[in-house]
Amino acid sequence: MTLTRRGRGLVALGLAVLSTLSLVEVCLAGAPKEVDPSDPGVVAAKTFFEEDLNARFNETDHEVVHFCDAQRQVVNGFNFLLTVVVKAFTEETGDTDWVLHNLRVYEHPAWDTSAENKYELSLDDVPVYEDAGTELSSEATEYIETNLGSSSEVTGVLTHTEQRLDLEYLSLSPSGTLASETVEVVGHTVHGTFVVDEVERYADVHFVTKGDKFIFFDHLLEGEVKHKDGGLAPGGKDVKLLTMRTSMFAIFLVGVLACGILLVHVFRKRQKRSKEDWYIEQLTDIDEL
Repeated sequence: MTLTRRGRGLVALGLAVLSTLSLVEVCLAGAPKEVDPSDPGVVAAKTFFEEDLNARFNETDHEVVHFCDAQRQVVNGFNFLLTVVVKAFTEETGDTDWVLHNLRVYEHPAWDTSAENKYELSLDDVPVYEDAGTELSSEATEYIETNLGSSSEVTGVLTHTEQRLDLEYLSLSPSGTLASETVEVVGHTVHGTFVVDEVERYADVHFVTKGDKFIFFDHLLEGEVKHKDGGLAPGGKDVKLLTMRTSMFAIFLVGVLACGILLVHVFRKRQKRSKEDWYIEQLTDIDEL
């Protein structure tokens, strides 16, 4: 059967469409796909990343406390693209920080015998901290108070910083075109005063939003707030240190006072003994006369 020019054109168009769809499918086959954080490969990549952080910062203990996103990409092996919250505790200072990391861990295939290690950290992006001001949205305030417990209240925000990053998701639309969606992840760290269990205390609060949803919350309570003349006591992070210094100064003053009393007692005793010696000397002179 001989095709007309129009028929040949339609066949060519159909082949072009099929080729395009095949190309899109190939691209998607190598594109990152969401994976459950409990997947053994993700768990192994997480453990490797924690050990890598501890090796790079040997005085700080790091723990991945939340997965904001987990994707796996099939390459010559696997790429694990993870967005996580890392809780870092510094032993020397006693400080605890929450840090947002966007990372990629490459898993070498089993047949790659030339690789020294099974896993390799090929990307570790830490978004910069930005000042977000001391005004919290009503939604954020309600979320914090709910997670701190019943009858909790945000009474003051001293500092508020943010880390921001964009996550990209690829998908194939019903029309056969490659679609991309971007979702923003924001890590918030708030230091301020909060009423918890009817006691006003300083605290560090960390929460994460993904799009318009709250997905993670953690906090660390500190010292009790002391008010002076009805005002808010300054600081908060150095409350324990200030109390320690005050106690040491008080002990020093008590020591100085005790030494002063002892010196006065010794001086009076010597003075009394001198008077007694004088009287004895006078009586001796009288007897000699």
